[in-house]
Amino acid sequence: MPAVYLGKVNLHWCSECNLPLVEKGNCSICGVEGERVKITPPGDVRPAFNTDIELIKDTIDKQWGEGYSEYVIPDGKIVLLNSSPDVDRMDEVIIDGKVRGILRYSMDRKLDSREPFVFLIRPWDNLPAPEKRFVVMDKGAVKPILNGASALVPGILDGDEDTCSAVQS
Repeated sequence: MPAVYLGKVNLHWCSECNLPLVEKGNCSICGVEGERVKITPPGDVRPAFNTDIELIKDTIDKQWGEGYSEYVIPDGKIVLLNSSPDVDRMDEVIIDGKVRGILRYSMDRKLDSREPFVFLIRPWDNLPAPEKRFVVMDKGAVKPILNGASALVPGILDGDEDTCSAVQS
């Protein structure tokens, strides 16, 4: 695994224009100060090209239901990828100024979730529940999960049958 570089990462995001900024400061379009995007060092960020976006959408649809990717990445949405250290290749998927998921390149091309991508859908994200591979958590579980805790069975309110039976066994 490559070493993690602990230097300065300068990716920022204008929340008003929903655009990436390559350095700290104000957006040149609206003047709003950009917010720092929390990404894994060394911060090797690039735009996601059409083939990248199609791969991500295909993976999302296979994991959470056909057409679900259209909610996560609607047409015209800016998507960035941050190359992150891993045994093989791994990219953080950045949408709306936040890491919404991690795409690990492996034989099964699995998309791992990070808050608030798919495992934790917040009401203000306006995303419907996926068709499969989801759980609905008690509101009291949200803060511990955001702080890195795992989901415990008593906090699960609902979910698809396969996922809930796997979690409870």
